[in-house]
Amino acid sequence: MVSGAHEAFNLVPFNYQYSIWHITLFVSLVLSAAASFRCASRTIEMVMSFLQLPFTSPSCFSGRLWLFRLGYFKLTRPKERAGDWVWIVDHTVQLGAEECLVILGIRLCNLPAPVSCLSQKDVEPLALFPVKQSNGEVVFQQLEDNNSKDWGTKGNYRRSGLRSEVRSREVLSRASGDMLRIRH
Repeated sequence: MVSGAHEAFNLVPFNYQYSIWHITLFVSLVLSAAASFRCASRTIEMVMSFLQLPFTSPSCFSGRLWLFRLGYFKLTRPKERAGDWVWIVDHTVQLGAEECLVILGIRLCNLPAPVSCLSQKDVEPLALFPVKQSNGEVVFQQLEDNNSKDWGTKGNYRRSGLRSEVRSREVLSRASGDMLRIRH
C-alpha cells in the first residue's frame, strides 16, 4: 500500500511543487468532507506522518489556490446549451468592501430526487459579479448580462430565487412577472 502511494507522489504537474495525490486529496477533503483549508492541510500532514512518507504537506494557502483554479475552470468552461436551465441567484457574505452576486445553474433534467438536497456537485457556476454596492437596478443589470450569454438559457432568470438585495419588484417585473422569490 505504501509503495503505491510513493508512485502516486511521482505525478507532479509542470511548474507545481506538489503531486496530483496532494492536490486530489486536498480538494476532496474540502469539497467532499467539508474540511476547512487548514484542516485539510493538517490532515494530509497527519496521514503522511502516520504512513511514514517522506513528503512535505501543502499549506492551506497552496490548497486555496488549487481550489481557486478549479473554481475558475468551472466558471469559465463552456456550458451545455439547453433550454431547461434554472438559476439560483444569491449574494455572498460581504468580506471587505465588496460582495458578490453568484449565479449557479442546474438543468431541470439533472435535478436530484425530491427527497435529496442539492449539493455543490449538482450545480454549475454560471456567473460571479463582484460589486461594492448593490440594489435592484444593479442586480437587474447583472441578470441581464448573464442572460445575454449564449447558453440557451434566455429568460430563465425569471424563476431564480433572490435574496433581500433585490428590493424593487418594479425593476424585476420589467423582465418578468413570474419570478419565484425564495426567502432564506
